[in-house]
Parts: sequence; C-alpha cells; structure tokens
Amino acid sequence: MRASWAWLAILICGSAHAERLAQCDDLVGTWVNQRFEYSLGAHRTAISHYAKDGSHSARFTYEKQASHFDQLETGRWRCAGDQLTIFVDFIDDAPVSISHTYRIEQLSADSLIISTSVEDCSSINGDCDNLVFQAFRVPDQVTDDPQVVDIRQPAR
Repeated sequence: MRASWAWLAILICGSAHAERLAQCDDLVGTWVNQRFEYSLGAHRTAISHYAKDGSHSARFTYEKQASHFDQLETGRWRCAGDQLTIFVDFIDDAPVSISHTYRIEQLSADSLIISTSVEDCSSINGDCDNLVFQAFRVPDQVTDDPQVVDIRQPAR
C-alpha cells in the first residue's frame, strides 16, 4: 500500500511539473502591458511579441504631458519552468547586449503576470526593485494597428 501511495505522489508531482514546463509555449503571441514609469514620470505602454522560433520584439511607448517617445527592442526569449529570460540584441537599430530575467507568477490564455528577479539593483537602470508586471494577450487577428504589425515583423 505504501508503494502505491509513493507512486501516486510521484505521478501527481511529475504531471504538475510537466504542466508548468508546458506553459512556456503559452507565451507565444502578442501581449500588452501598461503602467506608470515613475523614474521618467511618464505613462508606458509595452506591446511584446513572443514568436514560436524564440525571437522577441517589444515596442515601448512613453507619454508625458505633450511629449511622446517610442522605443523598439528586438532579440530572443527563453523560458524554462517559471523563469522567462529576454535577451535584447537591438534597441531601435543600435546593437546592445542586455538580458532580463523574470519569474512567471501566473500564465493563462489571456493574462501574464511576471516579476523581476534581480538581487542587486545598484547597477540596473530600468526594471528592478521586485516589480510585478501584468500583461494581457492581444488576439492575433488584431493587425490593423501598425504598432502591432511592427512588433510582429520588425524591419532589419
């Protein structure tokens, strides 16, 4: 009887772990996040696209009173378990080498919650200090918005 309980526990834990790893595929698609960027005193909208081939692009729009600023980041993404890492290769057309690692707190068909996982913020300019981001999926059929089209197929 003891052996059957042990196998049942292994089966349950193993299937829960496999389900969590399988969630990485659920990131594929386009997501939108909005928040206030206190360091800049501006509202920020981020439209991110995670492609099945591992490529990633994100368009950030900052609005502060009458001013408006856009930034396009392109690169790659990797997901393993509850860790999402984004490797930024270009900001606009300038080559860079930046990576951000996040913990996936929640992932469903239409909502993504991630948190930063940086231990030392002293050398970080941007996402740090245990920030939590919530993004919502943009349906693939929404292609009339030129920002979404740019995100999905960045020009190079």
